[in-house]
Amino acid sequence: DFQNSEDNAAYAALNYLKFAPAVTVEQVNDPGPALGKLQRGDAIDAVNGTKVADLEAFTALIKTTKPGEEIVVDFRRKNAPPGSARITLGRNDDREQGFLGIAVRDAPWAPFTINFNLANVGGPSAGMIFSLAVVDKLTTGDLNGSKFIAGTGSISGDGEVGPVGGVMHKILAAQEAGATVFLVPKENCDEARTVRGDSMELIRVETLTGAVDALRELTSGGQPPLC
Repeated sequence: DFQNSEDNAAYAALNYLKFAPAVTVEQVNDPGPALGKLQRGDAIDAVNGTKVADLEAFTALIKTTKPGEEIVVDFRRKNAPPGSARITLGRNDDREQGFLGIAVRDAPWAPFTINFNLANVGGPSAGMIFSLAVVDKLTTGDLNGSKFIAGTGSISGDGEVGPVGGVMHKILAAQEAGATVFLVPKENCDEARTVRGDSMELIRVETLTGAVDALRELTSGGQPPLC
């Protein structure tokens, strides 16, 4: 879904930029014990004073709790000072432990929010380009080197670029808009080669790191990997 696509794009970019991982809140149940106490995007640092380095450690701590027990969760929140929340755990019929009512994952964490403000653009096929936009925003210089560059490809949270549908139409639309370079997932290269015009250079990408390296190679006058 679109939200997951945006999350993966942000995580891939932050991972590429070496932001440290944290136990990150992805969802807060409504209703649920943590509603109004924790927020989506919070990084959980400790439970009852015990630091949690990763999802495994966090899960192990929650498994030691009981319904009705009050726990203290130390957290970091984007664009805000660190906080601490007292939460009375609920009950979930399929488990004996206390129920916190959040979904979490290990993910690179930044102290600021990343918003993708592009009307009528979204879905998995925009993932790689979204990630490149974040990298471009948070680093010096321009990744595109003033060239009109387009592209497509889904992306995982760890930066793997995946194939998408409709590559032929995307390339033709990019050409019509004036793009001279198009980033193509490796698995889509065969299809992409059938529609390339003389004015379009097709760059093959497999990972976000590879895409960044290819653009830097291109803008420095080198030869990036082609389809």
